Amino acid sequence: MSSIIKIRDLHKCYWVGTMPFPALHGINLDIMAGEFAVLAGRSGSGKSTLLNIVGAIESADNGSVEVFGQKVLEMKQDQRTRFRLNNIGFVFQAYNLIRVLSARENVAYVCQLQGKSRDESMEIANHWLREVEIEHLGYRRPDQLSGGQQQRVAVARALASEPKIILADEPTANLDSQTGQNLIHLMKDLNQRLGTTFLISSHDPDVKNAAKRLIKMTDGQIVDEWSKIPRQPISISSACPIQNLPFFERMRMLIKGSAMKRRHKQEQKKNRRRS
Repeated sequence: MSSIIKIRDLHKCYWVGTMPFPALHGINLDIMAGEFAVLAGRSGSGKSTLLNIVGAIESADNGSVEVFGQKVLEMKQDQRTRFRLNNIGFVFQAYNLIRVLSARENVAYVCQLQGKSRDESMEIANHWLREVEIEHLGYRRPDQLSGGQQQRVAVARALASEPKIILADEPTANLDSQTGQNLIHLMKDLNQRLGTTFLISSHDPDVKNAAKRLIKMTDGQIVDEWSKIPRQPISISSACPIQNLPFFERMRMLIKGSAMKRRHKQEQKKNRRRS
């Protein structure tokens, strides 16, 4: 089975005046559907640059990048925009929420860009805010939320477009340790339940420990990698079977699953009180 992300001999160099600053040196990497992979390395190792190129935000100097068989580096700008909108969700270190919009409107915005109606977009936003357990804060603007809450909104926004891949760039960097761990557990849960592929850049030890596959980078090169479990390539439909269903049927199943999850938590609380 082929990989959903295929990178071959990738090179990238930044220039400041006449001074070159090499960022990537001949990167070769394959990511399979359903992976929870972490790019680890110090600042300046090339992690963010690699994510940005995979996500069609930046270009490269040489090499090739294929995502779902599409040659990202050969796309024109408008093609890249459509490709990102329909295939990839982003979680940024700085959250990148729109300050004048509420949490719910931030999440719904990406759905409206896809052409969905406002009512449908709001319904989807409510669902994903509920999935990340902050639906009750959907009316608040970003400056009325804590860092951890803003990052949960960013995760909900990334998932709202139903992407097959989520790219997360240092998602815990601006969070305290406990909030960061909560976010890691949330992403791993979404990976396991929905089969969403995660490719994360981080030098946070907690994120690295949570990785199913750790890819170590130094000076723009992959120097080592290991996997906790044998990698068994799976198809997108196998990783997340509900993706083959009609949209409203998928939403019905997800909402039903959320309700069951809430009831289970309520039962656990009742049992703890009794004991």
